[in-house]
Amino acid sequence: MYNSEKKNGFLSNYEGSTKTTYKWFFEKSSELECKLNKDLSSFSLDDISTLMRMINPITKTSAQSYGRIITSYIKWIKGFKIDLNNEFFYQFVNNVVKKYWTDKEIELIENKLVNAQDAVIIRLIFEGINGFEHSEIRNIKREDVNFENKNITVYDDKRGKRIVKVSERCISLIREAFDQEIYFNKNGDAVGKRDKSTLYMNDYLIRKAKSKTTFDGKVDKHQIYRRLSSISSLINNKNFKAEKIEKSGMLNMANIYYSVDGELNNTHLISIGEQFSINELFKLREILDKDLVKALYG
Repeated sequence: MYNSEKKNGFLSNYEGSTKTTYKWFFEKSSELECKLNKDLSSFSLDDISTLMRMINPITKTSAQSYGRIITSYIKWIKGFKIDLNNEFFYQFVNNVVKKYWTDKEIELIENKLVNAQDAVIIRLIFEGINGFEHSEIRNIKREDVNFENKNITVYDDKRGKRIVKVSERCISLIREAFDQEIYFNKNGDAVGKRDKSTLYMNDYLIRKAKSKTTFDGKVDKHQIYRRLSSISSLINNKNFKAEKIEKSGMLNMANIYYSVDGELNNTHLISIGEQFSINELFKLREILDKDLVKALYG
């Protein structure tokens, strides 16, 4: 944090999730503070505007929350409150480019893909399986999948093993992906001799096309990157990346809890965190903003 002594002094007035959220914000603001060589408490109106654009809130609630942090900190340092209302901070909400997808929209995208080898990657990420450098996906072997109980034992190269419950749709795509022998290039639109490729047939779920170079093992992270990039181009949305697909899956779970229980409490957050291998509840609270869930699912 920039000017950490002052920031920590301010943070000492808070505890729990509020303190964690405020600290996260100061870590974000430090980039601009260092660039401008001045503390947040000395920011001009233009500086605050630049900071809000940089943080890029996606809902009015998050914009209001960031505004509250800024104004509270400045008041604590200077002893008076600056005259900025919620409307000022609302102007920085980015609601133009689509960033998240509902469960039905994800299904539609999956249905556009002729290769189960591609569709299953989206489905696994949406249901919480990803890991460091996509290692949870890349490490999946046939023996790791309990088709009857719909459980997958996954292995993260950093965090180790866990067991994840998945949907019937996910299991169905996994079956298709394991059975796929021919990969149709450019989602079936390629022409000529390279319109399709023969896949290596081994125990891994995700496999690459055979080539002159001998290879019959686990794919690297770039194989996943390339497939996701191709899908992003297919649907003409540069935001369709692993991080956004994963957050879309979290929002889907949050919507289910809101629909059933009318709220999203810590028990719900822990459940979502376990599914997506996230331990920090404050991160989930920021991601699973009620206004965003409502905007996405209506």
